[in-house]
Amino acid sequence: MKKVSLVALLFLFIVSMMVGCSEAKSQQAIIGKWAITDFNEKETDADLGMLGNLQNSIFRMAFAPGTVIEFINEERMSIGVNSIDYKWVSDSKLEMGPSTDEAILFDVTLDDTNLILENQFFTIDLNRTE
Repeated sequence: MKKVSLVALLFLFIVSMMVGCSEAKSQQAIIGKWAITDFNEKETDADLGMLGNLQNSIFRMAFAPGTVIEFINEERMSIGVNSIDYKWVSDSKLEMGPSTDEAILFDVTLDDTNLILENQFFTIDLNRTE
């Protein structure tokens, strides 16, 4: 019984180490400079109103193709000349902005050279520049 418990404990330890290392690797892989190649707004039936339309205009300007986004470290990024906070809320979700209701949540798809940030309003395609 002790042998089985020891083997099970060792197995759980190895699995948890592998899961923890893979998450840290994906979060580290985003650090660097990325150039926006495409910004696509999604179709919506919602009436955004004047403030919603203004917010979308700001997003179109901030995430215009050619803009460089730099993930400086594990909690800070720059878009153009602006610097903001970001944090990983899961292995595939990133939150940009202050930790309040104004933060923007993105689903993240990431490989060595491509990054896709997507939410319910738009999709941003980026290529690594370094």
